[in-house]
Amino acid sequence: MKRLASIILILFVEILYPNHFFSNDSIINHNVLLKNTNDIIPLRNLDTLKIASLNLSSNNLNVFEKSCDNYSKLDHFHFNTFSSKRMVRAMLKELKKYNLIVIVTDTIQQEIANMINEISFSKKIILNYLGGNKLEFEDVIIKSCQAIIYDTKIKNENLSYAGQVIFGGLATNNYLKTDLSENFRIGDGLTTKKSRLSYVNPKKLNINDSLLYKIDSIVKNGINNKAMPGCQILLAKDGHVFYQNSFGKHTYDSLSKKVENSDLYDLASITKIASSALILMQLESENRFNVDSTLGYYLPKILDSTDYKELIIKDVLTHQAGLAPWIPFYIKTLSEGMPSYELYSKLPSSIHKNSSCKKPICP
Repeated sequence: MKRLASIILILFVEILYPNHFFSNDSIINHNVLLKNTNDIIPLRNLDTLKIASLNLSSNNLNVFEKSCDNYSKLDHFHFNTFSSKRMVRAMLKELKKYNLIVIVTDTIQQEIANMINEISFSKKIILNYLGGNKLEFEDVIIKSCQAIIYDTKIKNENLSYAGQVIFGGLATNNYLKTDLSENFRIGDGLTTKKSRLSYVNPKKLNINDSLLYKIDSIVKNGINNKAMPGCQILLAKDGHVFYQNSFGKHTYDSLSKKVENSDLYDLASITKIASSALILMQLESENRFNVDSTLGYYLPKILDSTDYKELIIKDVLTHQAGLAPWIPFYIKTLSEGMPSYELYSKLPSSIHKNSSCKKPICP
């Protein structure tokens, strides 16, 4: 079965062309990227980053924070008590455990510039500057920040798109329409490429969002009839998520955790439905694949004279090709029902230093 799985995988690779849905971004945003040291934006290697967002404005910018949360685990802080040096020191202390600070503000005063400068001594900073028509204290800001994003408007959509640009959900290739400072003049602006899924309104993709409410009623009906304790629905088109909602709980236990959009799932055998089936459906709709063909038709050189070449792909996909569902190879490694010590060891060897086990356990 492992060989057959490899064959099916090769079949997909042989038929599919490279997927370019990240290469072109049809969603228009107005964020201007003014500085991007070492191409820090879009952020990469998120597992190595301990990120905090710091809102230094007097406005509630939760939309920006939620946008960032779609991509990584961030801790969010709001601060505008600059009149108290003790409070400033306390805020700086809170940020000690992070290695990247995403600062968002709609104004830059002396106190804010000083705080940004102080943070930059030990942290990398991405500044999202919103709404202002001039960048004050630009020498300090430019020196302190690895990246600077600017937008003239403070609207929910702009805030959401700014977060997505930072994480690569959206590309940006905009430029300043007017001078912002001595260093950032009209026409200035850097470009980035889309590298992750974005989150947009269905109307941006010409999708009739009035039909999406039916999803909620179908799912709730399924939960009420105990078809499932809960689930999450995510719909995306051309690299853009236009619907995401979570329902119910993890289990039928009344104290069970509610399903959240941030939950992770072990897809396991669901990959046959969630990836293989969808890929083949798309290929057949493009007349590039036929489920009634044989494996040998698409992979003649790989299968050659093997018995697999005559298998009908539709039979393989519907589990009626006559293949053994599972071959327990591990049985041949047992001795009297226990792992053979000719093959297994309780102690690491010089070759497999990380392969020791505390007690013999059957595979």
